[in-house]
Amino acid sequence: MRRKLLPLMPGAVIGNGRMLATIKGNGELYRLFWPHIDQVQHLGQLIAGIRETGPSPGMVQWLHDAAWNGEQRYLDENALVFTTRRRDDLALAVEQADFILPEDDVLVRHYQVQNLAGHARNMQMVVYCTFLIDESALYDTMYIHFPQQALIQFRRNIFLALNAPGYPLAGYHTGRRDTPGDPLAAASRGEFFGNSSTLRAGAGAMAWNLGEIAPGESRQFTLYLAAASGERDVLQILSRMAGETANHWQKITVEFWEQWLGRPSVTAGIQNENPDNRSEKGEHRAEVPAGNDGEEPDHIPRPQANIEIVPSDKDDEERACRRSLMVLKLLSNRDTGGNIAAPEFDPFYMACGGYGYCWPRDGMYTALALDQAGYHQEARDFYLFAARVQNADGSWQQRYFTNGCWAPTWGQQIDQVGAVLWGYHHHFALTGDRDFLAEIWPSADLGAGYLVDHLSEKNGLPQPGLDLWEDNFAQSTYAAAAVYGGLVGASLLAEIKGEAEKADRWRRAASGIKESIIAHLWNPDRQCFYRAINRQVGCYDYQCALDRGDYAWTGKEPSGLYETFWVEKDTRIDAAVLGLVFPFTVLKPDDPRMNAAIGTLEQVLGNKQVGGLHRYEGDNYAGGNPWVLTTLWLGIVRALRGEREAARALYRWALDNASPTGLLP
Repeated sequence: MRRKLLPLMPGAVIGNGRMLATIKGNGELYRLFWPHIDQVQHLGQLIAGIRETGPSPGMVQWLHDAAWNGEQRYLDENALVFTTRRRDDLALAVEQADFILPEDDVLVRHYQVQNLAGHARNMQMVVYCTFLIDESALYDTMYIHFPQQALIQFRRNIFLALNAPGYPLAGYHTGRRDTPGDPLAAASRGEFFGNSSTLRAGAGAMAWNLGEIAPGESRQFTLYLAAASGERDVLQILSRMAGETANHWQKITVEFWEQWLGRPSVTAGIQNENPDNRSEKGEHRAEVPAGNDGEEPDHIPRPQANIEIVPSDKDDEERACRRSLMVLKLLSNRDTGGNIAAPEFDPFYMACGGYGYCWPRDGMYTALALDQAGYHQEARDFYLFAARVQNADGSWQQRYFTNGCWAPTWGQQIDQVGAVLWGYHHHFALTGDRDFLAEIWPSADLGAGYLVDHLSEKNGLPQPGLDLWEDNFAQSTYAAAAVYGGLVGASLLAEIKGEAEKADRWRRAASGIKESIIAHLWNPDRQCFYRAINRQVGCYDYQCALDRGDYAWTGKEPSGLYETFWVEKDTRIDAAVLGLVFPFTVLKPDDPRMNAAIGTLEQVLGNKQVGGLHRYEGDNYAGGNPWVLTTLWLGIVRALRGEREAARALYRWALDNASPTGLLP
């Protein structure tokens, strides 16, 4: 029977763009993805423990057990995680370091075991593991490879191998997990029966003698977990690992991250645009074309090349920025350019619809952040991925696996089309990369055509669809802002390409959307923009609307078989209206309507007890808590308005609510 992995936010994430691993706060390995960062998840369980041997041997003390105390941290802004475990009753302390090599698909787990007792002790390291290779309990084999004393499990062309060079193997056993032959119970007693292979649902345990550890002294022990497409390849990797020390591999990993994070300049503050139109690296940015009258139209979003939410005089604030950049790198597929919202932590959709996928919208925001920080290659890679996976009609699916395959979906969202087109222009405006423009132009052309074809003839807004929170089918303000921004971006690219007719058509469509936003989406009663209008609801909400005297109506779904129910206005206050300013610049930051809207957002959505900003009124997802994302979104808008202290306060709130390892949930 397949065991379900319960939803759990990881304590830390490590990887190299192909292999991705998440680690619990207690140091237990939680997920292992390969050969892509989102597929396939191979881990059933991998745990390590310590056993005292000698005249009166004890039970294995598994390091993930709750009886241990400890903490977890990243090594500066490197993707290297330290987890400490300590038990005074056992007089033992363990420091565990986890990292994945930047160029080799190897997870390194290095342990330093310290004897806190007043006498010497003989210790043994025990490891139990079971893999769900290719997310399956079928057709796998586990066996011991004796020449390298490695435990190997494979299914078809996926081979995972584990060994610990430098220490003699003291025992081993393989069996079928969740059966009487599962070696876990016996290994916990320090018993290993020597079965060297097993078929299907393999589980294995191995032990290594650490020898005698004097009082107060330590012994170091390293596990290497390698992945490859065949036995020869995976064993060659382990051989290379054994040829160097763990310290050598750690140094290589640290140097990679220090070099990557040091590549661009992450400087201080939110600044005005460069007056000479130069990038941070001194390169000339692409010119933003003027309007037909020779002056730059108010509605054209200029590239904001120097926006960085990092005051330089605050070490923890800069550290958070760098760590966030590190995570964005980890969550990007180095081979395809696709990026994921998060390492998948709910594969059975027990609490949500899953997060280990690439949304074009989310990918654009990731690329935007990378571009702003100077990581143009990583941003470029995403946009080329987006261009490759686009539908023939110019739209995008809701989400993708990072190899380009469609991911599970419950509906397309027109705002994603606008977001990607806006991002195309933003990247080009920062880099002036003509080769990039040539590659994405067919995609931009298709996408802009799709947007124009999906505007409502009745009110000029994008036709109803799912909003960015994916729980509301309507004509949302955010979607209108994104489509506006996408058409403006596409029109600017069209001018550069010499496509004057298309540029004019798309610019006029964008102007019409802006007029419709102001005419139809402003709610004077609440001094904010509507979350949406023309919203599809259930029968109960429809009836409630009628009882209140609100305008509501019925329709038919596409087959004509079933009735649908609609209400005219969604008056709930929604933080997503911030998209009117950032990033899509439908309105200027100091527009009087935005002045009022921001006040309403803070009054209605600001949490008076713990701080932060909720997504929208009545939000009950994940308990309806305030979100770091929406709080930082408001912080960006505050910063663009010149309200630096208010922006910093919101940023500080986000940092105060980071995870113990400094990650922003």
